[in-house]
Amino acid sequence: RSSVKSLFSNRKSSSSSRNSSDSTGGGETLNIRSAYSALAGAIGIDLIVEPMIESRIVTISYKSTDRKLAALMANRYAEAYIATSVRMITDPAQKSKVWFDAQLKSLRTRLEESQAELTAYQQNKGIVSTEEGRLNVESAHVEDLTAQLATAQQTTRNAVSEQRKLQEVIDSGASLMTFRPVFDNPVVQKIKAEIRSLKGDIAEKSSSLGKNHPDMKKLNSELYSAQRRLDSEIDEIIVGITNAADLSREREQGLEEALKKQKTIVLDLKNQHDQIAVIKREVESAQATYNAALKQLNTTSMQSLIDQTNVSIIDGANIPSSHATPRVIVNLALGAFGGLLLGVGLALFMELIIRRVHTREELINELNIPLLGHLKNI
Repeated sequence: RSSVKSLFSNRKSSSSSRNSSDSTGGGETLNIRSAYSALAGAIGIDLIVEPMIESRIVTISYKSTDRKLAALMANRYAEAYIATSVRMITDPAQKSKVWFDAQLKSLRTRLEESQAELTAYQQNKGIVSTEEGRLNVESAHVEDLTAQLATAQQTTRNAVSEQRKLQEVIDSGASLMTFRPVFDNPVVQKIKAEIRSLKGDIAEKSSSLGKNHPDMKKLNSELYSAQRRLDSEIDEIIVGITNAADLSREREQGLEEALKKQKTIVLDLKNQHDQIAVIKREVESAQATYNAALKQLNTTSMQSLIDQTNVSIIDGANIPSSHATPRVIVNLALGAFGGLLLGVGLALFMELIIRRVHTREELINELNIPLLGHLKNI
């Protein structure tokens, strides 16, 4: 019976596969049949696999007229499943190992090229160690020069403003003593006080002494000398204001040039730092990829050597002491009960189909003709 079932099931599956290929447009199908496909289908028709509810345990049963063969086939199916599980781990691991081994060569080459590029760039730019510290120092120098330039610009504006005011006083023809830097100068104040004192002495002694008196000549000489010193001091103040403006401009220009050069240095350092950072990221990325591939290669290498799986046989199949089917007593009881029901049903059916006449009235009503006579059974 099993062989006949497998024969018809194989035919049905082959016809259904042809229909499916025709329905999909006659495309190419994967042929996985072998010389043992019919035998495998005939053997597997009696295999029963039932998973237990809320458990990872699976029960394997096999039906056969030979109880030894039934136990043997159940155990062999379990062993074949374990072997297949191992191959499902080892075979892909073997293929992955070969693929990762080929990829590691290219990844190693990429890593070496990235490291060589970083080394060549550092040698070309003369970079021995990290430039982070130097970049911070040069950036701080830029900030210092910027602050100095701002101070110099403010000083230049003040000096130019003083020079402009001085020029306005000179152009207006007013006395330079009205110019605040000259008026507030302590040396000028001291000389002016000395001049006032000498003028006071001359005015006091001129009433009693003549012009040619030695004291008068001495006072006039001292007054002339003080006046010369005052003029000289005023000239020095004017020249100092002019020189201060010129020096301030020169200092401002020098600071601007120094700041421009320093900014160029900082920008070059930043460019080098960014370029090194990019190359380092490439090296780190190549290193991380290589390490990940190497780790995966080690994992697949270990998996390809696995000869165990997480599937195990909890309880092997034993040779049964008695057959499971057929159950004779149950079958006899069911047959007797079914025969009784069939007999009763057949009798009722015959009674309904085959009509019998029991009385004269039933005959007249059934035939609808008059009754001529009645013969009695003596």
